Amino acid sequence: MSVEAIVWALNHAPCTSSSQKLVLFALANHARPDGTSAFPSVGTIGRYTLLSERTIRSVLDQLEELRVISPCDPRIVAAYISRVDRRPQGWNLSLWMVSGVQEVQVVDERGATDDTDGVQLLPSGVQLTHERGAVVAPKPYINQHEPLIEPSEASRLCEVLAELMVANGCRRPSITQKWVSDMDKLMRIDLRDALEVEACIRWSQADDFWKSNILSPAKLRAKFDTMRLRAMREQQSAEPRGYGGIRDFLEAQ
Repeated sequence: MSVEAIVWALNHAPCTSSSQKLVLFALANHARPDGTSAFPSVGTIGRYTLLSERTIRSVLDQLEELRVISPCDPRIVAAYISRVDRRPQGWNLSLWMVSGVQEVQVVDERGATDDTDGVQLLPSGVQLTHERGAVVAPKPYINQHEPLIEPSEASRLCEVLAELMVANGCRRPSITQKWVSDMDKLMRIDLRDALEVEACIRWSQADDFWKSNILSPAKLRAKFDTMRLRAMREQQSAEPRGYGGIRDFLEAQ
């Protein structure tokens, strides 16, 4: 998630309709701080915006025609999603495009200005001044190499793991950025569904052996397949145990 891209989509992006604004905001939620490499699926955009698939694809075409977005390098998407049939189109957001601000001057450290026809350029290290003289606050530094994270899912699953660990007698762990990042990788890179991940978390924390070993999302990701094989063996031996029995874990796909 990029604060810079979201602020731009809300306040400065040159959209011409509410549906364009909604879709662009959905893309910004997955972009890097420089606006690049946003690749949510059409289904995810639909969940955010409540728009139909046909409308979303039409709006994406409109935004591309307006040059508000442009296709990103497909190799970036491939680096995160190995299965070709599950790779969405990736997009770069044109954060340098600004509309709806009158008489805006971009002033660099030497006092030079850059005037354009209806589009204001926002290079790094510049100061944006409105006609009333108000200055836009500088953008916070964010590591551009941090993975894209969907807090609504990854953070929630981290909370589930933390609460179950506490219920098992552990001290409450700190849910750090690394926790959320590792949980996100389990879903986005390893292509594990959120329901499947939650079932695995609950099953592991109800198992006498695994609850003492799975104490972080990184460990959960590393041992996910091992736990699944263990659950399959236990199911075959007709010894249900853990969160609602083994069936919940094995069928959560």
